[in-house]
Amino acid sequence: TILYAGSCSSLTTAITADTDTTVTFDELSDDAYTDCKISVVDSVGNNSATTTLDSFTVDTTNPSISLSSPTGTVNDLTPTFSWSGSDATSGISSYTLYIDSSSVQSDSSTTYTPTSNLSCGSHTWYVTATDNADNSTNSSSASFSISCGGGGSLPGTVTPMKVTISRPQTIYP
Repeated sequence: TILYAGSCSSLTTAITADTDTTVTFDELSDDAYTDCKISVVDSVGNNSATTTLDSFTVDTTNPSISLSSPTGTVNDLTPTFSWSGSDATSGISSYTLYIDSSSVQSDSSTTYTPTSNLSCGSHTWYVTATDNADNSTNSSSASFSISCGGGGSLPGTVTPMKVTISRPQTIYP
């Protein structure tokens, strides 16, 4: 007979001599488990030493994500993207940022500033968060627009132009 102690239990109580027996615990809720123990009683009533299982964490819940900025209309070709995330059980291992459906960053940062200019006009972005148990989720999408003014450049940006200078000439006979 298999005996259980601590936070873990199972309907499996029978064991056959000289065979490996796989024990499947009853459903465990998301949490860290540090006190699960197993012992065996043989057919004549001898108790084995109690085995304490290594600590483990059950995490079946996706992380959550909240997008902060940019939103609305911005006057910056390299706006800073920022978001936050949480995962109460195992923690977040990485975020992947998508701008206009293209992955642009994948690490543990919660901010990103593009290294090259985005185009003027409308953009969408979202973030995928992955926790340490490999559960992942996508945030909702956010939209923003980069306003570049009527001339196609940001206010304060100097646009080179071609200038021709001519001066009148006097011709003497």
